[in-house]
Amino acid sequence: MVLIALFLACAGAQRSPAALTEIPVHAGFAVEAPADTGDVRPGVERSMHSAGIRITSVHPAPDPATHGTTGQRTEWLLEQTQGDLGVLIETNARKRANLGGRFQWDVSATVVVVADHSPALKQTTSMRITLPHAHQGAAEALAAASPRIGQRASEMVRQVQGSKP
Repeated sequence: MVLIALFLACAGAQRSPAALTEIPVHAGFAVEAPADTGDVRPGVERSMHSAGIRITSVHPAPDPATHGTTGQRTEWLLEQTQGDLGVLIETNARKRANLGGRFQWDVSATVVVVADHSPALKQTTSMRITLPHAHQGAAEALAAASPRIGQRASEMVRQVQGSKP
């Protein structure tokens, strides 16, 4: 019992999201078919909101025919936001394997944070998602990964915001 009290006393206070300065950011999403942005956006927005980042989605989403690369979509986002802080989130999901009644997916996410005042910060991550049912597809895999994608995007936004002159 004493060890538990000692542990809790030494754990330190956690910063609440209210203690963080709220950062407004414009967000653009590019999701590879057959999934769509509605599968990723809610989880990312919740995660970023809990980190003290207020998202304004940029509509319409970039057209894959005219904005086919990450660089082109990044330029499009800067144009849409007039140089304000923006985050571009590109995702896709690929079925990996069926292992013991579990269905594994590889979810890849590229997060780019851009603003006129600093160079673009880009990071690509890949994560494995395990789903319990055969009928669950790319949309469910992306929805399961979206909170982690939002958390990573929040960290990157704070990093770019911290380097602001």
